[in-house]
Amino acid sequence: NWEIRPHRHHGLFQLLWLEDGQARCQLDEARLDLSGGTALMVPQHCVHGFQFSPDACGLVVTVAYSLLGSLGASLSEEISHLSIAWSFRLTDAAGGFEAAMRALRAEYDGYDAHRSAVMVAQLSIALGCLLRLSEHRAADNDRAVPARARQHVARFIALVDAAYAGQSGLEYYASQIGISAAHLNASCRQVTGQSALSIIQIGRAHV
Repeated sequence: NWEIRPHRHHGLFQLLWLEDGQARCQLDEARLDLSGGTALMVPQHCVHGFQFSPDACGLVVTVAYSLLGSLGASLSEEISHLSIAWSFRLTDAAGGFEAAMRALRAEYDGYDAHRSAVMVAQLSIALGCLLRLSEHRAADNDRAVPARARQHVARFIALVDAAYAGQSGLEYYASQIGISAAHLNASCRQVTGQSALSIIQIGRAHV
C-alpha cells in the first residue's frame, strides 16, 4: 500500500532517490515531506519509514557496511562516520548523481559482462556527487564528534558483527577496544545517538 513502516537496520547503509512523486518520511524523530528530485542517505541504526504517493518512482540501494570498502577509501570513511540521515534537494549541480543512478538501474536490469563492477562504479559516482554537496555538513559533523570516538564506535560495531550479532556483553567489547564500558557507551551516544546496549540488542534482533 505504498508504505514502509518505521524500522532500522544494523550493518546496512541505504541510499534512496525519489525521482518523481511524493513521500512523507520519518527519520528518527523528524518528519519530512519529500518530492521528486530528492535523495536520502540513511546510516545504520537510524529509524526510517515512508508513505509514498502511488505515482512515486525511484531507487533504494542497500549496501552492507562490510562491503563499503569496495567503493574506495575516502567514500567508505565518510559513509562509515555518518551517524544521522541526510536529505538532499537535488539541483542542476546534481546532474551527475541522477545520471549515475539511472546508469546503476540500467546495469541492475541487464546481464552484461562485468555487471557488478560497473554497478559499484556507478554507485561510487552517485555517492561522491552527494558528498560533494554535503561538504559543509560533513565538516560540521567532524568538528562536533571527535575522531577517536568515531574510531571506537566503528571498532565496536565491527566486533558486534564478528561476534554473531552481539552474543557478548558490553564489558567484553569495551575491554577489546581498551576503554571502559561507560566510555564506550558515551561514544556510542555521541556518534550514533544510541546506547551501546541498544546497538548490541539491534545486532541480536537481526540474527
